[in-house]
Amino acid sequence: MNRRWYRAQLLTVGCVLVTASMAETQPLMSAAPSTRAEEVRIDVLDLGTLVPGGTSAALAINNHGHVVGFADADSPDTLFKRQVPFFWTPQRGLQAIVIDEVPDLFIGLAQDINDRDDVIGYYFPFGGAANGFWWSPHHGIIHLGEEFLPVAINNRRQIVGICPGPDDGEFLLAVACIWEDFFVNSLEVVVGTWGHPPEGDELDINEHGHVVGSTVGAQDISRFGWVWTPLTGVMTLPLRSAYAINNAGQVVGHTSERTVVLANSGAVLRTARGDLLPRAINSRGSVVGTNLLPNDGLSPFLWRPNGDVTSLSSNDAYASDINNNAQIAGAVMVSHDRTRHAVVWTVHSPVHAALRIETPNQPSRWGLNTRHRLAWTYEGDAPQFQIDISRDGGDAWDFLSVVPNRVGGSQNFFWTVTGPTTANARLRVTAIADEEATDVNGADIRIGPAAIDILRPSGGTAVGIGSIQDIFFRHNLGARKPVALDVSDNGGRTWRTIVETGTTGSTTSSFQWGVDLLPTTRARIRVRALDGTGAAAMSGLFIVTSSTP
Repeated sequence: MNRRWYRAQLLTVGCVLVTASMAETQPLMSAAPSTRAEEVRIDVLDLGTLVPGGTSAALAINNHGHVVGFADADSPDTLFKRQVPFFWTPQRGLQAIVIDEVPDLFIGLAQDINDRDDVIGYYFPFGGAANGFWWSPHHGIIHLGEEFLPVAINNRRQIVGICPGPDDGEFLLAVACIWEDFFVNSLEVVVGTWGHPPEGDELDINEHGHVVGSTVGAQDISRFGWVWTPLTGVMTLPLRSAYAINNAGQVVGHTSERTVVLANSGAVLRTARGDLLPRAINSRGSVVGTNLLPNDGLSPFLWRPNGDVTSLSSNDAYASDINNNAQIAGAVMVSHDRTRHAVVWTVHSPVHAALRIETPNQPSRWGLNTRHRLAWTYEGDAPQFQIDISRDGGDAWDFLSVVPNRVGGSQNFFWTVTGPTTANARLRVTAIADEEATDVNGADIRIGPAAIDILRPSGGTAVGIGSIQDIFFRHNLGARKPVALDVSDNGGRTWRTIVETGTTGSTTSSFQWGVDLLPTTRARIRVRALDGTGAAAMSGLFIVTSSTP
């Protein structure tokens, strides 16, 4: 998400931390009503402050509802107030971060957080230049230095940010960069000038590593939005500014007159009036931002894919980020002296259709490159569904696909399984524009290399010519997948196909074979997948006798 607007708010306040007692988190004032006739319920939670009378502002929220931003660390009457990055969870409340590792920190903020609770941002030490950081409650701080200032992070721990670029003779320019595995690579696109703080941090990155941003020329004349992918490089968008991109590749931005959401193809999905300044878009296509009022006040809004625009607060406030659970991070004015508090709005739809995953709801084994079915029921009118996968039992989620709502209540998605491997994958389906219509499958899915394991006949057993034997095998190919069953009478030097058939179950299968080999002590059975995965297995040696044992 883009945070340039909010950094300007930060620098007018100026302040950071010495660890102080946390103000109690509490519900805030009621939110403003929807601009449409259909009402929604909005819960507002005040995240509090680090010191009495101090300010705080939320800049980002992940899908667990964990929030980051900045807060005053010193009392309002302190001459040189400090601001520190904060990390908030429902369990631990508001806590300052980075200050213990950077004792001379003066101004700092946490820009973004992913679903692993990795937090990125930057800080200014007293009398020094900006320094980027990556912080986690698991490993503490990693310093990213003065020449990479991070703006956004995805769950793959790819960080997009700003680096110093070429000198145009008048200014040192700033370029967009990606940090990954401790290496920084320039995207070779100018995003503004490098200063203290540098300008041009209209940047965002999705789970596919696709980046959007805006290039700002002299006097703001040659401003334009762009998208970068590893395959295409930088492509210009029909936008004056591009602020954010979601996992479906939808981009929210601004033309000279309208607020616009683009599909990943570049086509316009929907537009809204130009005084709505977007800041973030979630994977379901819901947009949040701030409306500039005629009296210079700020009014946060939620813009849903169905066109509904909901005002989140009647108080002077702004919205900065939205997660996939319709939780929105921002800040609200809570007193006459322009003191702001970090808040989280939770938006509840008045009515939503039930969505239920029908399969898989039993423990399953899925092989890489095999094709499996996800099935669910839904009777609502959402136009599309988003499919997400978790590879850690539901802790962090990655985007898989968006599929249309087909006629009828039963829906299917066929997935060709990709890595990485895991023992506890889960799948989630959400109706786009109906965020509360969502479900997660009911059991873990083990994802591994496609495999077959023959259980019968086992090595050393004896079977008679003409007898009926069960060929029984375990696999992760899925049900009704093509396989071939072969037999050998010489230990596997040559083979003869018994039958080409389909698996009879999703994890185990069986086939009755009328033994048609001459007596041998070196018989084997082989099962081969015919779905292109290359999975195959061979039984141990067994004996064929002239009569039934």
